[in-house]
Amino acid sequence: METFIIDRNTWLRGQFNSMLFRAKDGKMCCLGQIGLQCGLNEKDMSNKISPTNAIEHLIEFHNVNPFFISLMNKNYFLSMKAMGINDNIYTNDKYKEIQLKSLFAKYDVELKFIN
Repeated sequence: METFIIDRNTWLRGQFNSMLFRAKDGKMCCLGQIGLQCGLNEKDMSNKISPTNAIEHLIEFHNVNPFFISLMNKNYFLSMKAMGINDNIYTNDKYKEIQLKSLFAKYDVELKFIN
């Protein structure tokens, strides 16, 4: 089982069309935080809204965790569902965390929220 950490202090959520990494304040949606832990850097993800946007320009994926690459193909549904939960403006943080943990668990991934 893979485990990824979501830091609430830098977690960008509850905003329509959030970004993997928002350059102006360093905030990242849940997939951006996972991307950082999978080998992408802030430049790769800057102002990108999805995993596909972040890695479509990369020529070599050898330093990127295969899980993140899978978010643009075989686990595309996971990516889209996670974005919907993360960006929902009508749910509170606790609900988002429960929903995201449950969603990722279906893919044998554990999310841990800190701070």
